[in-house]
Amino acid sequence: MKRLDLTGQKFGRLTAIQIDENRHSGRIYWHCQCECGKRTIKSRQLLTTGQTTSCGCKLVDSARERFTTHGMSSSIEYFSWFHMKARCYKTYDKEYKNYGARGISVCARWLESFQNFFSDMGLKPSKKHEIERIDNDGDYSPENCKWATRTEQANNTRHNHFVTIGNKTQTIAQWSRELGIKNQTVRNRLYHGWTPRDALTRPVSISCQKRSTHF
Repeated sequence: MKRLDLTGQKFGRLTAIQIDENRHSGRIYWHCQCECGKRTIKSRQLLTTGQTTSCGCKLVDSARERFTTHGMSSSIEYFSWFHMKARCYKTYDKEYKNYGARGISVCARWLESFQNFFSDMGLKPSKKHEIERIDNDGDYSPENCKWATRTEQANNTRHNHFVTIGNKTQTIAQWSRELGIKNQTVRNRLYHGWTPRDALTRPVSISCQKRSTHF
């Protein structure tokens, strides 16, 4: 049976040069020249089925491309994205106790790639801006994050409402999650004079009614 001659044929980045006559494993191997300049030996089966298309440099290049994120690996935005993930998932990070240990996580879209994060957040307005979570108890996600200076973040922190029911004191966001009511609904009720207990426990259908406040 005549052997298939692959001489000169291209398989991705590889060009078959000559058959390897020294192999006696039952499989046919070919010496190949890769576009990166390296020579490698690949089995005919892997070449003809498309299971291999480079000497291995393609995987390296793909990894490098993901890491460099199209030339922005040294940008301040990339720095913010990298450390956002670290403080949520790396137990050795000095900020982990304030984020990951508290259950703060990063949305799947932003974990997938820096490109997604950058597409949603855009450029930092200045070097003084950092990622702020609008709901301090919420996760890192497009709907809960914005760029803000430390002064702006401090102001927002001071505006957090703490509500006490019985012997338990929590932020509105924490109560909202525990009781299954929207954060903004509670804030609107408090703004219109509802008591904290009513704002958190009354059915939503009567949210337009006002209650006197007893802070």
